[in-house]
Amino acid sequence: MITGQLDNLTMATAGSLKQVKGSKLSFEPLITTSKAAGTLPAQRFAMMTDPSGLRDGFKPTGPQVVAARISGNATSAFPNGPPAGVTAAPGALKASAKPLNVVIIADSDLLQDFMWVDVRNMFGQMVYQPRANNGELVWNAIDNLSGSADLISIRGRAAYTRPFDRVEALRREADSKFRATGQQLETQLKETEDQLNKMQAAQPNGGEAILSPQAAEAIEHFKQEQVRIRKELRAVNAGLDSDIRKLGIELKLVNILLMPLLVALVGLAMAYWRNRRRHAIAMLRNQGSGA
Repeated sequence: MITGQLDNLTMATAGSLKQVKGSKLSFEPLITTSKAAGTLPAQRFAMMTDPSGLRDGFKPTGPQVVAARISGNATSAFPNGPPAGVTAAPGALKASAKPLNVVIIADSDLLQDFMWVDVRNMFGQMVYQPRANNGELVWNAIDNLSGSADLISIRGRAAYTRPFDRVEALRREADSKFRATGQQLETQLKETEDQLNKMQAAQPNGGEAILSPQAAEAIEHFKQEQVRIRKELRAVNAGLDSDIRKLGIELKLVNILLMPLLVALVGLAMAYWRNRRRHAIAMLRNQGSGA
């Protein structure tokens, strides 16, 4: 009921939820990721300048639970009393008086405007246009938890989009190859620059503009490596386009040729079956007339 009418949710730095081993509470996942997801240390997001760098060294670990419903009788995390230096509040419970019913969403920025609405100034008035269902998710959860779910089925829906999973997989694969080659280029560039700086520092007079033969050879070698790696990058992009074009041709062949052919074969089979049936009926009638 909470997520059934939702199509699109936007989250930037969502966490991952899992049930504590030995817990007797009911843990019902509401939102899960695909198998291509995984977790990263929070420290990698500190002072992050290029978000694409988060993919470096990333390895999927399987589906992650982003939102869940927790229900059941809960017990205190401090059954033996509060920790040292903390005074227990009057009437503190060691166990819940009645079963809990809680929805947890592991994203603190879920309702930030930039995550799910576009803000526009129209004639001096700010207009908010939702582009994701983040607000509907929270509203549905409130309605459901408060016991009123009568109007959930007519909740407004965002535009529905269905991605081309196969094409996206091809793009991710090619992007991984592109990133690895790009990192190789950056590493070689840094190594070559360090080598050139050392060669220039070793020259007389603090390193003149005239380079030594070793430095000139190193520059020429780097240029050749740069050309080679750029060719590899173009080959990766060409391979991506080739795979996508091949997939498009296969889909067109299926839609234009195979499906009409199957329909025609089904039609011919039905016509043949009807003719056989009519012929059998006519034969039975003739035999009956002869008798």
